[in-house]
Amino acid sequence: MNFNGWNLLIRQRMAVLLPLVLVMLVPGLAHGQGAFPAGGENKARGMESPLASRRASAVLYNPANLALAPEGGHPYLEIGYASVDYSYEHPRFDQVVVRSTTPTATVGYSSSYRDGIYWGVVLFPEQSAKMQAPGLPQDFGQGASPLEMRERRQVLHSGLGLGYKVSRRLQLGLSVLGTYERNQVESNVDGSDENLVDADYKTQYFRPRFGAHYTKGHVRMVATFMPQHRVTYAGRSVTTFNINDDDAPPRSFEPAVVGAGVAYKVKRWVGQTDLNYRQWSKGRRSMRSFLAEDSQEADLKDTLERGLSLAYRYDVANKLIVAAAQSPSPWGIGAAADAATGAREGAGFGDVEGISRNTLAAGVTHAFGPKERQSVTLAAFHSRGVREVPASGDNVGYYQVGMTVLSSTVMIDF
Repeated sequence: MNFNGWNLLIRQRMAVLLPLVLVMLVPGLAHGQGAFPAGGENKARGMESPLASRRASAVLYNPANLALAPEGGHPYLEIGYASVDYSYEHPRFDQVVVRSTTPTATVGYSSSYRDGIYWGVVLFPEQSAKMQAPGLPQDFGQGASPLEMRERRQVLHSGLGLGYKVSRRLQLGLSVLGTYERNQVESNVDGSDENLVDADYKTQYFRPRFGAHYTKGHVRMVATFMPQHRVTYAGRSVTTFNINDDDAPPRSFEPAVVGAGVAYKVKRWVGQTDLNYRQWSKGRRSMRSFLAEDSQEADLKDTLERGLSLAYRYDVANKLIVAAAQSPSPWGIGAAADAATGAREGAGFGDVEGISRNTLAAGVTHAFGPKERQSVTLAAFHSRGVREVPASGDNVGYYQVGMTVLSSTVMIDF
């Protein structure tokens, strides 16, 4: 095989397999919106809820809600289990099906300070996983050849927040959120000692989040805002095609997020809706798996995540929750997005954020202990999405993703 033929074959392998396998084994994303939120009260709503988040999880999604807690200290612990199924079927290749499981956790503490001031800290390890794919045989028109891959990925979110009770009706909040991300990737054709990809990148950045909560009668309203942030990765990658190091670090961005929510109470029933508007179109450069960057013409569009939930409080401190949510993908399927060397090789390809998903969720909160000052929330969360990219190119095909998360959250009031 001549050099041009070998180069084309390697490009086909990388376009179809690498981005898919590197990202789909581990649920959640470090960019914009994760596969599932932190905290049981958010999972029970099927989304990152600026209205329902409480105690430590409020630091992540609406720091104003910190000021809704009673006086005293409030430890917060969530532990859970997530299962992810991902499949991709290309018209010319065998279907690839991957299933994985991972534990989930959220840990934090919040407390009143004085004069209406509340504070909280939170730690949310969204991803911490090691993966090895021993070989995926694929037909590229010149015989089947498996590709071996090894990846280690870590994503850790932390935050410190302040809430201030302006009055009985109005609470305001500010938090600073930090994200640490590291991704190590190696891959090679089975039987070859030469890596097609050898990458090790990491980044750490901080973003503010502002929040407000207002209550009047039977109505509660919230609003949050988080500005756009540019992200630069430090590290080095070597591929068959090029070498990137600290002299030309890859760059990405986190979109600005505007959140809102409204809840209305009628006797023991509470209906609420949550919205998260992400301004993806304001920054047209993004990266996934350190294999390709989206060009300025990438088909990125703003998204509106929305959810509806209904809660029934069957006594003073206990309630049942059912919810439905929709999380659209920011990656379109226009001409630029379908190009094999453009957006489809980079942002959104092969990960859960590249597929619009529908979610059903449910939860139950039960209070216990002296004066019922402790509570446990059990939540179940199931999300599923499908996507078909019909245009020509190496990355066309049919994508499916399904996620099931079960969690238990304990909140204690001292």
